[in-house]
Amino acid sequence: MKKLLPILLLLLISSCASHMSLLQEYKGKYRLVLLFSSNENRIRTQKSEIEKYKRDIKDRDILFFYLYENGQSWFENREVSSNFSFNLRKHFEIMDNVTTLVLIGKDGAEKFRQVVDINFPTLFQEIDRLPTRIREIREGK
Repeated sequence: MKKLLPILLLLLISSCASHMSLLQEYKGKYRLVLLFSSNENRIRTQKSEIEKYKRDIKDRDILFFYLYENGQSWFENREVSSNFSFNLRKHFEIMDNVTTLVLIGKDGAEKFRQVVDINFPTLFQEIDRLPTRIREIREGK
């Protein structure tokens, strides 16, 4: 058993690193909103709000990940593995049964965290304060 523990630990670390590298693929192109929840029912209203703010979301280059403790997780209408979701929950230290939004900037760093339902005007305000976004607005992107 003592020999097995380091191997399991190494597998867990490499698995977490590979999931983080998946997020890195969007670095420099998009801002990522990681929406963690216990299940899909808890953020159903959030999804309808996304439709309402579709233009603002597109203007700010935002992509959404829906990561659930229980049930299938999603990214842009594609399923993601429960392992992926679990590792991100662990990496970002997300508490169980708490709906949490984590904003990842185009530089790949966490920029904002909100532990409640999404308040889109607040989210957009936080994004619009980021140096990259200020430059995008100035350049008319």
